[in-house]
Amino acid sequence: MNASTPMTRASDRLGDRRLFVPVETKVRELDAKLLFSLAAAEAGWIVVMGHQEDLQRSLFRFPRGLYLDKSVTVSKQEWFAQCRAMGHRIAAWDEEGLVYFDAETMKAMRLDETALAQIDVFFAWGDHQKDSMLATLPHLSTDIQVTGNPRFDLLRPEFRGLYDDSTRRLRGEHGRLILVNTSFPFANHFLGKDAMHAMYAKYPITRRHPHFFKEWAEVHAAALGSFRQLIPLLSAAFPEHTIVVRPHPSENHESWLKWLADVPRVKVLARGPVVEWIAAADFTVHFDCTSGIEAFVMNAVAIAFDEETVHGYRQPLPNALSLRAHTVDEVIALGRKAVEGELASAFGDPPRMQTARRHIAALDGALAVDRIVGALDTRPPVSRGESLRRLRTRLNGAYVMVRDDLRRRRNGDQGSYLSQKFPHTTVQEIEQRAAALGAAVGRFETVRICGQGRNCFELRNHRVSLVANGMGAGPFSRPAIGFALFL
Repeated sequence: MNASTPMTRASDRLGDRRLFVPVETKVRELDAKLLFSLAAAEAGWIVVMGHQEDLQRSLFRFPRGLYLDKSVTVSKQEWFAQCRAMGHRIAAWDEEGLVYFDAETMKAMRLDETALAQIDVFFAWGDHQKDSMLATLPHLSTDIQVTGNPRFDLLRPEFRGLYDDSTRRLRGEHGRLILVNTSFPFANHFLGKDAMHAMYAKYPITRRHPHFFKEWAEVHAAALGSFRQLIPLLSAAFPEHTIVVRPHPSENHESWLKWLADVPRVKVLARGPVVEWIAAADFTVHFDCTSGIEAFVMNAVAIAFDEETVHGYRQPLPNALSLRAHTVDEVIALGRKAVEGELASAFGDPPRMQTARRHIAALDGALAVDRIVGALDTRPPVSRGESLRRLRTRLNGAYVMVRDDLRRRRNGDQGSYLSQKFPHTTVQEIEQRAAALGAAVGRFETVRICGQGRNCFELRNHRVSLVANGMGAGPFSRPAIGFALFL
C-alpha cells in the first residue's frame, strides 16, 4: 500500500463505507470512474462500479452506502427518492457540467432543485461552475466542493504514458491520422427525431423556451451538413492520412457509415477512449465538443470548425480553448501547419490557460480523484427508520430488475442503444485497465476486483478488509438478497 494512504481502523464498519459508482457511457467515463474507484478503494471504501442501468437495477441487493451520481437533472428526482428510501446517501457531480451556454441555461437544463436537495455534496468541475450554480441558486444548501473531475486526471502528464502503446497501435493500424469528432445528437440521434424530442421535452427549459431544442437541432443540422462537406475535402487534401470520424455516443453511427461510404481513406470508428485517438492524431477537428478541451489539456492541436450558417447555441469553452476555423479552406490550412509541425497547440497561450484553470480544477497538484475521496461524506447511511417502506422499495427493485431484463430481450432498438453506450465488459478487462492506471502512478497494488453481476464490479483494499474483518478470509462475498433487503 502507498505509504501516504490512510488505513481504515479495525473498528470501522465497512458496510457504512460502501460506495456505488455508475458509468453511463463506457468510452467516455469508464477509465476515469475506474481511477476514482481505485482511489476510493485504496482509502478503505468498498466500491461497486458498473454500467448505470445495470447498477441501478441491482442496487436493491446491496447494503446501504453512498451513491455517487453523474448528474442532478430533473430526471433524477424519482431515482434519488428511491435511493434514499433504500437507505443510501447521495453525492453527485455533473459529467456534462463542464460545457454549457451560460449560468441560466445550465440551471434550466442541468440543475434540478428537488434533486439537489436530496444530495449531501456536489463536486464541481471548477470555480466557474460553482459560481454559476450559486448565482442562479443563491439559497442552495447543498455543499459544493471544487475538486475537478476524474476524466481530466487522465489527461495530466502522469497518465500520458498510458496512451503510448495505443498511439503506436493506432498509427500502425491506420497510418497517419486526422481525427474528426462529431457531436450532433440533436440532428442524428440513435433513437430518431421523435424519441429524441420526447426525451428532451421533459427538461424544464422547454417551459420557458418551448423551441429551445428545436432551434438547437437546427444548429446541429447546419453544422452536420458542414462536416459532411468537410470530410471528403479533408480526404482529398491529405492523401497520406486516414480520416477517422468518431461520432458522439448518442448519434446514429450507421448514418455516418452511409454518408461516407464512398469517401477514400475515411473510417467511422467509435471504439476506445477518445484521448487515445487525440494522442494518435496529427490534429483533431470538432464542433462544440468536449474533445476540444481534452486536446487542449493534452497539449494537442484541436481545430473548432464552425461556418456559422446558423447563429446562436455555441458552447463557449471548447471554442475558447481551440484554434478557430470558419471555412473549409481555413481548416485545411491549419491542418497542414499541424502536419508539418509548424503549429503549436493552444495550451501555452496565457489567456487560454487562465480560462482553463477557472473552469477546470486539479490541472496540477493533487489529483481530482483524491480531492473527491477526501471530501466524501463518511457519515453512516440514512437511518433504518420506516423499515416497511424500505422493504417495499427493495422488493420493488427486485421486480424492476426482472421486468427490465424481459423488456431488454424484447426491445432490440433500446438494447442496441444501451449496448452502443456500454458494451459488455468483463472482470479481466477491468483488471487490465486497473493495472495500467496503477502502474502509471505506482498505486493501488492492494486493491482487488471481482464481478458483482452484469457489467458491475466490486473493488476493495484487501489489506483494509482483512484488518477490519479481523480475519484472513477473502473479502468478496455477495450479500444475500434476503439479508440485504433489511439493511
